[in-house]
Amino acid sequence: MKRIEISWGSFIELLANDGWQEWDRGLFAKVYAHPQKDTVLKIYEDDKAYDRFLTKIKKLKNPYFPRIHSIHRYSDGDEMQWTVVELERLQRLTDEAHVTTETVYHQLKYEVDYDPFCDSEDDFDLDLSAFVESFDANNAKDKALKRAIQIIQDLGEDFYIDLHVDNVMLRKKKEEYQVVFIDPVYVQ
Repeated sequence: MKRIEISWGSFIELLANDGWQEWDRGLFAKVYAHPQKDTVLKIYEDDKAYDRFLTKIKKLKNPYFPRIHSIHRYSDGDEMQWTVVELERLQRLTDEAHVTTETVYHQLKYEVDYDPFCDSEDDFDLDLSAFVESFDANNAKDKALKRAIQIIQDLGEDFYIDLHVDNVMLRKKKEEYQVVFIDPVYVQ
């Protein structure tokens, strides 16, 4: 993929002039949203785990992964390089008061007969990663979930599985919510 040359400052200025605003940030990335678009831009510098995740999912039509619209690589012409991924805008688990981690567990329990106990967000983080690591594909009722978890497990051979409330989001489908794994691994 060809890199586009532009200074970081000019790039951020272009985003701002076009109406994009910082919406969220994590340890390795920033996410920008536009008030009139149903997509977001995830911008990161160097994340081999996320690069590999994108490679595996960008052409898949799996409801458990985000829909990728485009991927562009940028450089300031010197040492700084970054990637911009345009993907569907999803809802955080905390965006709506009635949607909780229980929604995620309800969907996974229904799909794979997994019955976790969690009393806190930290327990959710540990239980969900442990669930994916120990997932037995033979128990899956949903082929898309089975494939999604197999991909995450494959990635987990080279990277840490990192599923927690910030890396799981929801896609609203009519009156229901679809669990979406947005960034399931990080570099060891």
